[in-house]
Amino acid sequence: MPDLRWSAIGGDAEAWRSVVIDGSLNDVGMVSFSSQLTAEDAEAIRAYVVTQAHLAQERKAPD
Repeated sequence: MPDLRWSAIGGDAEAWRSVVIDGSLNDVGMVSFSSQLTAEDAEAIRAYVVTQAHLAQERKAPD
C-alpha cells in the first residue's frame, strides 16, 4: 500500500478530490469513495495526510 504522505497528489486539493471523490484512478485500482465520503471529508483527510508528511519531514531534518 502506498504511503500517501509522499504522494504528490496530496499537494493539490483538486487532484485529491478527483481521485478520492471522482474516481479518476479507478482504472488502476483506486476506487471512488464518493458513497462513503463528502468532498469536505476528503479534504479533511488530505489536510491530515499533508500534516503528517510535514511532521515526518521535521523528524528527519538534522538539528
